[in-house]
Amino acid sequence: GYRLAWIHPSLGFLDEQIRHAPVNWNVMFNMTILRMMSFGFDRHWALQNKKYSFKIAANELFTLKSRQEAHQPVERYDLLSYYSYLLYTPLFITGPITCYNAWISQVYIPQLTFSKKDILKYGLRVLGNFIVLEVWVHFEYMSAMAVNPENRHFWSQLNLSDLVILGYGLLFFIWLKFVAIWRIPRLWALLDGIESPENMNRCMANNYSFEGFWRSWHRGFNQWLIRYIFIPLGGSKYKHINIWAVFTWVAIWHDRNKNLVLWAWGICLAFIPELLIKSYFNRPKFDKLRQQVWWKYVKAIGTCINISLLMVTNLIGFGVGYDLLAVVIEKLLSFQGFLVLILWFINFMMLSVYMFYHREQEEAKEGAAKGF
Repeated sequence: GYRLAWIHPSLGFLDEQIRHAPVNWNVMFNMTILRMMSFGFDRHWALQNKKYSFKIAANELFTLKSRQEAHQPVERYDLLSYYSYLLYTPLFITGPITCYNAWISQVYIPQLTFSKKDILKYGLRVLGNFIVLEVWVHFEYMSAMAVNPENRHFWSQLNLSDLVILGYGLLFFIWLKFVAIWRIPRLWALLDGIESPENMNRCMANNYSFEGFWRSWHRGFNQWLIRYIFIPLGGSKYKHINIWAVFTWVAIWHDRNKNLVLWAWGICLAFIPELLIKSYFNRPKFDKLRQQVWWKYVKAIGTCINISLLMVTNLIGFGVGYDLLAVVIEKLLSFQGFLVLILWFINFMMLSVYMFYHREQEEAKEGAAKGF
């Protein structure tokens, strides 16, 4: 974290008081800085184009994306609205982050996407997620074994299979924890008439590409990054360069931590081959090739590699750091480790083929791919 004493030594006493607070100040500041930047960019762009582009039509359903893209009247970018946006209680600590244009639009015209019945159903889902999380933390101890430094001596006593299960269980716990952290505030905001992006709109186990994973995992933050950092840097035209700037910024934004920087650069190293392979094989001349029966098994091999890299990078950044990874690599350099690795890939290949079938059914039902 960050210390106020770095600003001036006389502020050091505040660090001791804040240390015992339920939530560190830098956690709230991280989300606040995103809102400050959002307000600044949206106001700047609105002043450049003062025409009010958000036309109200009869029975028109305003989507979150249309509200985000539309400039508001210049008078709505005032100081009172700015502080109201920064301190909006339901989304203050954890988000999901909503850009200023979308938020202030819903202050004047509450969200129309969710009916009362939809909000009730969503509330029951959130309650179910919370109950599953409570049961998990009472009976599964992956997080305590991995994160608590006093328990790390257990790692060397576990065989490779146990370590793989430990890592996978820890990632599932991280996913389940964030589902509750993000959906409870989102429900609160919906009850107030404010819609925010839905994070975690796919299960952790239903992902096979880095691009799709990050569009789904922290969707609100992903949309924020695209709007305020990725596109101003040149967008997809310089994608292979821009992702380094974006993910390094994300790591520093999360915390001043070397594990997070390693996580960001690991993501980029895995991301670039995926982008190059996808751009190459998505060309029209490979249409017939992609329709072959055996093509799905070739994709499954790439999927196994991607899922393994996703697990490794996320364990480094948000799990146990690179210490556990070093133990796993040491145990992989053995005959037993080789057998476990083969079984791991066979298992993931079978699951990947089923995932492809599930996505095909989803696309047939929806009429188009979701893009994550």
